[in-house]
Amino acid sequence: MTAIDENGQVVNLLEIEVKELTGKYFCPSCKSELFIKNGEIKMPHFAHKSLKACDLWLENESEQHLGLKKHSINGLKKLIRWKLKLIFLNLSRGQIYW
Repeated sequence: MTAIDENGQVVNLLEIEVKELTGKYFCPSCKSELFIKNGEIKMPHFAHKSLKACDLWLENESEQHLGLKKHSINGLKKLIRWKLKLIFLNLSRGQIYW
C-alpha cells in the first residue's frame, strides 16, 4: 500500500485517491519500479513490475484487514482534527485543557 515517488516522498494508498497519482513509484525495500493495480475486485495497491529484485513482502494482508486499516486511519484523523479544534477553542477562551 506504500511506495516512494520520484521526489522521494512516501505515498500511501490508504491516504490518497488513485486518480491523484501520476509519475513513477518505487518499492521502499528494493527500490525497483512499481505500478498501480486498480481493478474492480481488490483494493488499489502497488505491485512490482518484477519480483526478482525484492525478497521482502512488506504487506501481505487480506482485503478485510486493509479495509479496517483504512477505516482506522480515517477515524484517527477525524479524532485528531476534533481534538485540535477543541484545544484551539479553549486557547482562544484563555483556558488550557489537555
